[in-house]
Amino acid sequence: MEGVPQRCELCETRIPPGRARCPGCGKVYGEENRCPACHGITAVREVDRGRYVCAACSAPRTRGPRTPLDSDFAQELSRKSLRNRVLSYVFFPVGGGLAAMGATILAMGQAWLEGAWSAFTSGIGGVMLATGAVGLYVATRAMRSAKELRGRATDQQLKLSVQRAEGGLTVADAAMEARVSAQDADARLTALAKAGEVHLDVDEAGTLRYRVVDPDADALEQVELEAEAMGLERER
Repeated sequence: MEGVPQRCELCETRIPPGRARCPGCGKVYGEENRCPACHGITAVREVDRGRYVCAACSAPRTRGPRTPLDSDFAQELSRKSLRNRVLSYVFFPVGGGLAAMGATILAMGQAWLEGAWSAFTSGIGGVMLATGAVGLYVATRAMRSAKELRGRATDQQLKLSVQRAEGGLTVADAAMEARVSAQDADARLTALAKAGEVHLDVDEAGTLRYRVVDPDADALEQVELEAEAMGLERER
């Protein structure tokens, strides 16, 4: 596909052949995925069976054979998280059992046996202990990766929920959409707002609402504020 690099320009993750989205950060590539309305290279969102809109500006779009859906990335992260969690559940008991058996055999060989038998038994115990330690290390890494991937999947789902909501989304509504606690949703949305991925507004009723970042609208708002400030200075 034209415009798809071998490695992502943002995170340098290798992009598999035939894919238009980075599996590491979710960035979309490919000229065929350029929106004719906002001109951004984006995924699409399905609003009805067979009807799609741009994930960034909500303009009508047609989905090509390699155009990703906006929800695909969050689902992919969730699948990877589940896979790593299952891997950790397998390796924790196996690694722990091998390490315990290896330590027991090693201690018995050194305490009760002598000569060649002691060396042989201690060798077997040492190998089992080392193998068990490797298994525990793999399980620990897999569990950490599962938690990190699950967090990224939650962040992606929160951003999608905010993007789909007209007029912004409250923390409580975002928590229900992403199926997380309100406390977790609040912390993650705050972090996303600090990173500039979503904006935090206050409506007339004083309710905090998160909305998507619209660079064009933000630039226009900034120009209007600067013009208003200049007008006030001239009046003075």
